[in-house]
Amino acid sequence: MRRLYFFTDNTSYKGREILRQEPLPGLEGHVRYFFVRNAWASIDTLYSLRGATVINGVHQNDAQKNFTLGSEVNVSLNPRNSLVFQFAKALVHQNGPAVTGFAVTYNYSWGKGYR
Repeated sequence: MRRLYFFTDNTSYKGREILRQEPLPGLEGHVRYFFVRNAWASIDTLYSLRGATVINGVHQNDAQKNFTLGSEVNVSLNPRNSLVFQFAKALVHQNGPAVTGFAVTYNYSWGKGYR
């Protein structure tokens, strides 16, 4: 899967400066394994690069290079409710976030097709 983030100019950066950021493309991959019908786990990766910034026309030499590895476990409690457990760690974070985190998410789905 590919990702691409675009940024608009910040014309009031630190008051009156103009901050521009080039696009930040990335590649994302997932390998998923179903344990049973209502539970699966995955190993996830995200690699992104570029995204350098320019302030008032001056290049900041801050292009990013990020590689994040993570895992996710999803358990469907019933057709409408599920719990998701996620972990991620940035293994490479050049001018990017040094992320290490764990999250638990509860999802509720509504609409047609659920019973």
